[in-house]
Amino acid sequence: MMHNKPNYSTIEKRRSFVVFFISMIILACMCSANVHAANIQIFRTNEFEISYPTSWQKLEVRNPTMAVLISNGTSTLDINATNFSGNKNEFMSDMRKNGKEQIQLQMRKRFPDASVVELRETFLGSFPAYTYKTKYSIKNYDNDISIANIQIFCIKDRRIFLVTFESFDNDYAANHSQFLAIIGSFNFR
Repeated sequence: MMHNKPNYSTIEKRRSFVVFFISMIILACMCSANVHAANIQIFRTNEFEISYPTSWQKLEVRNPTMAVLISNGTSTLDINATNFSGNKNEFMSDMRKNGKEQIQLQMRKRFPDASVVELRETFLGSFPAYTYKTKYSIKNYDNDISIANIQIFCIKDRRIFLVTFESFDNDYAANHSQFLAIIGSFNFR
């Protein structure tokens, strides 16, 4: 039985096509990455860094470990770090046991209708953390503004890091995906 020998010009054409195709994919990825990178800003402190879209504006830096960002006037992202002198294990244990009630009690001191919608364990910069979501209203005179709020806190190296995302409740869904992308870029330094 005879086998047909492959035509080397056909093999070379296929190889050239494959190389061309892969090159085009790599080029497309590089172009996409450059466009993506051009729309991102990075905020760095001595303790952390975070990336955020150019559509968000950095409003102020109160101290070297705090950043305040705002998006289109409908949501804010605030990051703060401060010294933690307590026992980290006890604190985290208390959060597991009584966190929802304690947070709701503290929130209701400022916002009587505040409710904790969710409390769960998570991570911040690859370190164990807690997150909770609250809803509350700000009521003054004839104004009644509904707010959705997510806070993430993490204790690292005797410092507690608190990330707060607040949005008008009716804009929450639109802003939440951007918040997830921003917080996904958080890194400790």
